[in-house]
Amino acid sequence: MGLIEKRLIKAGQEEWVPQAQKELRELTGSEQVYEVEWEGFLSDEAALSNVRNQGLRRINAAFRVVCSDDLGKEAVKEQVARVAVRNVTDPAKKALSLTDGTFTIAAAWGTGDQGYFTDTEIMNYLQRAL
Repeated sequence: MGLIEKRLIKAGQEEWVPQAQKELRELTGSEQVYEVEWEGFLSDEAALSNVRNQGLRRINAAFRVVCSDDLGKEAVKEQVARVAVRNVTDPAKKALSLTDGTFTIAAAWGTGDQGYFTDTEIMNYLQRAL
């Protein structure tokens, strides 16, 4: 891990994730926690550069639509306690899952459009899983 990655991780831990978590809680009306699995990003500058805009912002955009009414907010409050963000190296291994209160989004953040999900894909998954 080089200096660039260290700086990006520090910014993520101190700025991006807390801001995204605050926004998520406002959208859902409950206390979800963002957990970025930083160890998967340690040597991937491109993934770190993308996770803020292509990850956190898209996830929150999906929750904005899901939680646009009381039914959505209640479903999220009952079934989503954590949002886990994971980096994978192969776009073919990207995945969404909702298990035991954890919504996990695994994506190849550093590989471009084919490596991550659109906010619509995330929203559609959540609406079907909740």
